[in-house]
Amino acid sequence: MKNILRKAGLITAFTASFAFSAGIASAEGEFAEGSNAKEFGFSGEEKATFSGKVVDVTCELTGNCVDNCGAGKRLMGIVRAADNKLILPLKNAQLAFNGPVDDLVPYCNKDVDVDGVCKCDNNYIG
Repeated sequence: MKNILRKAGLITAFTASFAFSAGIASAEGEFAEGSNAKEFGFSGEEKATFSGKVVDVTCELTGNCVDNCGAGKRLMGIVRAADNKLILPLKNAQLAFNGPVDDLVPYCNKDVDVDGVCKCDNNYIG
């Protein structure tokens, strides 16, 4: 059974209230169907719902892996199951955009269902 994080703030996503950036992986509107997320009204934002695996971004990109995804000391991401793309969450359950690491660490290497707002930029080059 998948771990499901629930609504905990202004938006729902991963569903513990994360805004996420799909600058690395964007699929404009493709994952919006069925989303219950509350939008902020930002330019280019889209609702998105999908399943994926919570990962340590450094581990995912470089192979430099540590126990428990770095225990809160590393950037966390979600590898979307539908297309194996890395999604970078930007917000946690607090009102400020101060990162989702604390909320995601308990789900390290576990499957989650995501329902949130994507600030998609198909022209982003990182």
